[in-house]
Amino acid sequence: MDFVVIDFEKLNDSLLSVCEVGIVEYINGKEVNSIHSYINPVNGLERNKWAQEHLNHITNEMLINAPSYNEIFTMIHDFIQDKLLVCHNKGADLNYIYKLGQHYNLPKLYSRWLDTQEVYNKGLESIYFLCFDEKMPEHHKALEDARACGKVFDYISSRKDISQFIHNDYYTPSTCRNGSKSDEPRHTRFGTANVEPDGLVFNHDKISDCSFFKGKTVALSGMSGNDKNKIDSILKDLGARRVSSLSSKTNVFIIDKHKVGATKRVTAIELQKENGLLVISDEYFMEISNVMIQPNLFTDIDNIPENPLTNRRIGFIGNFKNRAALIRKVKEFGASDNSKEGITRDTQILVMGRDIKQKTLNRLLCYEHDGWKPLKISEAELEGIFKGNYDGYKTPPAPIKHISMDMSYYYWTPPVYTDDDDDEDDSGIRRSSPLVYGENNPIYGMEIYVPDWPNKDMRIIRQLIGNVGGFANTEYFDDTNVIMLSEETLRLLEQGFKDDIIIDIENTYNISSAMVFNIQFTSETDFISWIKKRLEKFPDKSTLALLEKYLG
Repeated sequence: MDFVVIDFEKLNDSLLSVCEVGIVEYINGKEVNSIHSYINPVNGLERNKWAQEHLNHITNEMLINAPSYNEIFTMIHDFIQDKLLVCHNKGADLNYIYKLGQHYNLPKLYSRWLDTQEVYNKGLESIYFLCFDEKMPEHHKALEDARACGKVFDYISSRKDISQFIHNDYYTPSTCRNGSKSDEPRHTRFGTANVEPDGLVFNHDKISDCSFFKGKTVALSGMSGNDKNKIDSILKDLGARRVSSLSSKTNVFIIDKHKVGATKRVTAIELQKENGLLVISDEYFMEISNVMIQPNLFTDIDNIPENPLTNRRIGFIGNFKNRAALIRKVKEFGASDNSKEGITRDTQILVMGRDIKQKTLNRLLCYEHDGWKPLKISEAELEGIFKGNYDGYKTPPAPIKHISMDMSYYYWTPPVYTDDDDDEDDSGIRRSSPLVYGENNPIYGMEIYVPDWPNKDMRIIRQLIGNVGGFANTEYFDDTNVIMLSEETLRLLEQGFKDDIIIDIENTYNISSAMVFNIQFTSETDFISWIKKRLEKFPDKSTLALLEKYLG
């Protein structure tokens, strides 16, 4: 697709304080041309706090000597011509064009436009990371941001029909809209706050090598799904036990110190003081693991004839005559030394035994949603490979993620609410609310995506989740545990229709290279029914008042 991407930077809250523009032209998805210019702002050089922190590459001297917007307008107009103009956040870039056009009495700059934020309602940094599993280069430089937006648009448009998002008119703002729903506060058991707490201590000096982790309980937070999988695999090889949430039994907390949430930091700080929790960064863990962990290589690998198992990671599920003997045998045929029971997303050949448990099949389905396509063979076929029958076995295809949801997704995921009794409370935090810390609370510590539902006060439902120890989010993240759907969404899905919420979940998942489909689903009705029963067991006046207000 041919298009032009534009991005502006500005100095302060005035829409006329534009100080930099970057424009990139793409033909057939490839960058072919670009222009960049600093701009002398209309109303002086005063900078707000944001510009002072993020626009250090632009000096006042550059702006004093730069042309004004109306002086470069013809150059920009000739560059865009009748091409599709792409931006991220029309309330910013197209708003600036509109206001500057009014100020200088300029003609229209474009005839067609598309806002990538309309296609995918997240910040540009978030979308870029989801698409390419890496951070944006040089964010808040106009030309680099335009390039990043162009790459994102090319990535998205090659995977879905974006024609419905193309506007064949000129953008006319009713007001300047900045930010997105991701700016909303998160509701947690500590209240609603965006302030990151102080006091977290990194204990790199207490963990000098990976031998420390044997027998330890470890929690992870903040990093991408891919990084979590890598660290989880290393921890298993080291003999550590990975847990999904922090408690008094957690020995080590490994975090991306730039992304871990404020609530989890509060919990970690309390556990450091009360239980001696050790905290290290993911970068430090990878640094010491790279030193300590070396790949296990066969000393006689050159003598093993090339066969379908060579250098492949083999997994075994179900029952076999002699599983241990099969694992030994595949390693003799040059399979990866990581070949073992069970399956992971790294498994390349999956040997299917008899009487496979439904739980294992569900996990297999989760992995397949992530584009994981292993070569599946039977025990008899594996025995055939041992006898030299190599024909017809090809390298598994590269993963291609695709999910198209129907009600089966809702039904086959594990239930969120169970009747299992668990009298043990190992939170390790001062008990102030039995509603949160009483036994059998499946919501405690869970990251729950609660999309906006029509005609519902979402602030209340999200605060109810916070009151019982969950983390309610307004977006679907790579560490989301549960997605809560409204009855209307489920009714439509039952009839074979997808509303905007389901489409957004599909798009978020399919476009992300980091996300894995390891999600539980619940409904509004199930959650309300569960919280009613919990309030009967652990009465709490404020939560009961919230529930009554929600139910009207």
